[in-house]
Amino acid sequence: MFYKIRTHDRHPIGKFFAWMSLIVAIGTCLVSPVLPNFLKTVVHSDSNVSLFFSFLAIVTLFGGLGSGFIFRKVERTTITKWSLAILAFSTLAIIFVTKFISIAILLTMKIFLELMLQIVLALFIRDFSKANNLGKEESLRFRFQNIGCLIGLLVGGFLASRMNYETVFIGESLMSLFGLAYFHKKHIINSKKHPESNFLKNLKEFFINKERRKIYLISVIYMLWISFKYLYIPLYVANSGYSPGMSGLILSLAMIPAIVFEIKTGEFGKVYTPRRVITFGFCFIGIMLTIIFLSPWPLLNFGLLAITNTGAGLIEPLKEEYFLENTAVKDEDKFYGVYCTNDPISHFLTPLIGVVTFLFLPYKFVFIVFGIIMFLAAFFAFSNLKR
Repeated sequence: MFYKIRTHDRHPIGKFFAWMSLIVAIGTCLVSPVLPNFLKTVVHSDSNVSLFFSFLAIVTLFGGLGSGFIFRKVERTTITKWSLAILAFSTLAIIFVTKFISIAILLTMKIFLELMLQIVLALFIRDFSKANNLGKEESLRFRFQNIGCLIGLLVGGFLASRMNYETVFIGESLMSLFGLAYFHKKHIINSKKHPESNFLKNLKEFFINKERRKIYLISVIYMLWISFKYLYIPLYVANSGYSPGMSGLILSLAMIPAIVFEIKTGEFGKVYTPRRVITFGFCFIGIMLTIIFLSPWPLLNFGLLAITNTGAGLIEPLKEEYFLENTAVKDEDKFYGVYCTNDPISHFLTPLIGVVTFLFLPYKFVFIVFGIIMFLAAFFAFSNLKR
């Protein structure tokens, strides 16, 4: 559920915000390899885990829509500090409670605060970039965050395997405190607040544009894969009899193609056109998921799952570029929030698709179901994006 943040890693202030993005990503991803299985110990089935993730997605969606009110009333530096402080407390508190309602409340707080941090860091970076004429360097925009995700996933899976689930929650709490200390030490001053805006009006204007409608749908389907990866890979690994360390290893290795291809994908788009590259990315994910469905060997499937994210690495930068190319610079601010709703919507849909699958079919069929969805996305991209 981590929004991508545009950064510039060569300027001192830009580099500070990039490091903040990395710190937050490490903390968030420490828990990712174990969260589905931790929840399963509370709700007792894969279907219930899926339903709970759908609930968290609804919280994220309404939290994102309601965040505008907070940003209009509270300074961004204050939001950042309080979000980090409360996130540290709520994440640590999870290990001390046993009631489902208490865990649900704390996880809701955790997800909402992580969302607030993602939004506020994106706003800091965007304002800084405009003030210093740094431009949009698409080839570098995701690097720090993806490296943070890689570290967090690998370490989180290792700690959970060698110790226990509680360790990773403590780890995220400590990373939040470290981020708070680092942010406070830099004495960032930014009293800017969001201007008043009409979300419903922005929503209508966003979808009037045909090309924005197309890339929004593609972004939703792309995020279905991202949500699938963090929800169903840990459950598949556990159901296959392996430890959370294997989940962390798979998810961290899956970040490597994203880190490598985000630098080259812009060049691929210029040579082969974004339409073809995005189509190939979805086809690649679909092919890999189909092979995994047919393969009876878990270890082979684990390797294929890590490789599958290569397709995502081809799609991610180009979908963002396509959105920006079809949005006037003066409209970026008001349409950015609408565009980002593709994240919580996909995180809501993914568990629901899983629940329906589990009602009628064995667990492994979830791979072919999402594979078919990726093939449909490839067909849509090839048929509808600009040539």
